Amino acid sequence: MIITDVTTIKLRYPMTIAMADAIHYMPDRPTLLVQVHTDEGIVGVGEAAAYSGFLESTEALITGELRPAIVGQDPFRVEKLWQMMATRAHQRGRSWPSFSKFSSPVNPVAAVPEDKGHLHLS
Repeated sequence: MIITDVTTIKLRYPMTIAMADAIHYMPDRPTLLVQVHTDEGIVGVGEAAAYSGFLESTEALITGELRPAIVGQDPFRVEKLWQMMATRAHQRGRSWPSFSKFSSPVNPVAAVPEDKGHLHLS
């Protein structure tokens, strides 16, 4: 099985009460679904929340920088995929923490299928 494509779906959820702090004002909850497609027709789905920027910026990072790094790769080699994405990001001035599974808005690898026929939803 290999990764054949990475696509995104932009979503916005209007909130009844806006989230706000000293720096941010969020009247809606933007999020980006990331789909990792395989040659066997299995699609993994994950979320890339855009807490610190625009959905378009997060989408551009995923489709423009990360997609080329993982298309053609084995989706089960998660550590290798993480390293490839981290290296690609570092070469463009981004730091590794921006790809942390638990703290980052960008994690397409969390969307890869855990095993055949099952999807991992992060």
